Amino acid sequence: MNAGLLSKPAKGLILASGLLIGLSTLVSADTGTVSLAAQANTALASFYSNPPAGPVLPNTTVPFDLSSGNFVYLANGTSATFATSYKNPKHVYLLVNSSFTYYWYATRTAGQVTLTFSDGSTQTVNLTIGGNLREWRIGAGSIVVGTASSTDSKNAWSGYAQGWMGGGSAVLDQLAITVDSANTTKTLTGVGVNRVNDDMSVHLLVSGLTVDYTTITYPGNSGNTESVDHRQNVGHSNAPKFTTGGGETASNKSAATAAPQKGKRLAHGKAQAD
Repeated sequence: MNAGLLSKPAKGLILASGLLIGLSTLVSADTGTVSLAAQANTALASFYSNPPAGPVLPNTTVPFDLSSGNFVYLANGTSATFATSYKNPKHVYLLVNSSFTYYWYATRTAGQVTLTFSDGSTQTVNLTIGGNLREWRIGAGSIVVGTASSTDSKNAWSGYAQGWMGGGSAVLDQLAITVDSANTTKTLTGVGVNRVNDDMSVHLLVSGLTVDYTTITYPGNSGNTESVDHRQNVGHSNAPKFTTGGGETASNKSAATAAPQKGKRLAHGKAQAD
């Protein structure tokens, strides 16, 4: 057999390999904010004095869409689900606090955050009082759980409560949820928050939702790009990298949410009637 003939294909393969080396796959990290406007039922300004308007908050680099000026207020046994469409999700960030968070509720589970993916799988994180969840009006003092021990929870904004809510220091806290490695190549299709039905007076305040994800651009042409369209879902048209094209589009889905229970206000130290 002619050794020269055998060497020619090998040279061709080497050349092709050299060309492919120059065509690198591009991977970038992106962030998308989700509007809660369709389900947000309570004005931030009814609880907080001069609440932030977003998207930038002073104590975090994660942006949040607070343009509606409202938050989702969840009483016992209620929930909210927010539709998303993000491929290759890495983290989910929530602005979440609680009210009526009396100290005797410490360590109890107030609710869950559930991430739903395109294959129907889910990932659930418990909201634990004093762990990754604390009272919004920390100025109420020792009557409430005003600290959160988990490193997944951090303060995003600090200000003051409205006088009619008792005044004093008030906070918006950011909860970071790391997407399990088994789910990071899927599409995140929804984020749900529920307040379990129990004997606690605790309510959940959900003020913001943001997802960070990976965009993968393959060599050759811009058509071979993952995650380029994930700002098309409801509330994302003002996001900095909003694009149009052939990616997934999600419509807004909503679950029942409950308005604040009337007849109770936490003057912290005691509950008072409206």
